[in-house]
Amino acid sequence: MNQAIQFVDRVEYENGVITFYAMVNGLLLPCIIELKVKERSDALAHFAEHRFDYEELAEQQIEEEAFGEEGEVQIKALA
Repeated sequence: MNQAIQFVDRVEYENGVITFYAMVNGLLLPCIIELKVKERSDALAHFAEHRFDYEELAEQQIEEEAFGEEGEVQIKALA
């Protein structure tokens, strides 16, 4: 695990999109997952179940500097 990347306990859900955040060298970076799940409780349960997998994927993309147009990390939903 990269010590310069830390994940904070902030998870948001809106319109089929989960957003969680990484602290990277003092900056808060949004990590976005688009889900086909429409219910907030189902989306948050899915994220809780796969949290560490999503954090690993986000960490890889951050290290590769694979950012979206607005500086976010976009992650494909896990099954």
